Amino acid sequence: MHRLKLSDIPEEGLIELPENGVPILLARVKGVLLALESTCTHRGCSVAFGEISGNEIVCPCHGSRFDLITCKVKGGPATKPLKKHDVRVVGDEVLVD
Repeated sequence: MHRLKLSDIPEEGLIELPENGVPILLARVKGVLLALESTCTHRGCSVAFGEISGNEIVCPCHGSRFDLITCKVKGGPATKPLKKHDVRVVGDEVLVD
């Protein structure tokens, strides 16, 4: 489990956390905190360096788009969804499983 302060995550922004060798993307979109796998399922690029467009993250390498809430592919070339991780806020602390 990874712990950090809520204030470490920018509003309408994202950060990448290393978690047991698997990078995790934390994003805040319209006040909702989301945690998902940060490695694009197409070619392994880090989507943490991509852009948020509405409720989607766009991979900077080849333009695959993933829904931040469901982690499903919204546009290829990726065909597999990202893995979603549990995240909760306790006081000012963010816990990612």
